[in-house]
Amino acid sequence: MSFLDLFEKDQSISMRPQPNEGARLPSYYELHQQEILVGGAILVATGLLILAFHYRAYLRNALIGVLVGILRMFRKATTMARLFWREVEDKAD
Repeated sequence: MSFLDLFEKDQSISMRPQPNEGARLPSYYELHQQEILVGGAILVATGLLILAFHYRAYLRNALIGVLVGILRMFRKATTMARLFWREVEDKAD
């Protein structure tokens, strides 16, 4: 029961088609579609944040491990390059 239904005169007005009431909605429109999409996005973001904060120590350790591996590869490559150029200089003399 709406506010307009309180008086008999207003009931006849509320029974008539209202402006935009007969408008066709897009085919993809569903009841509460926007709320479901926003709610789903909030749930996914919340889940990701919970996982990130819960496993932040593991993520940090994994990142450190990856960086250490990259530094070892660079160190090995520079050592090999230094040995190569030392050998080239020795053969040039």
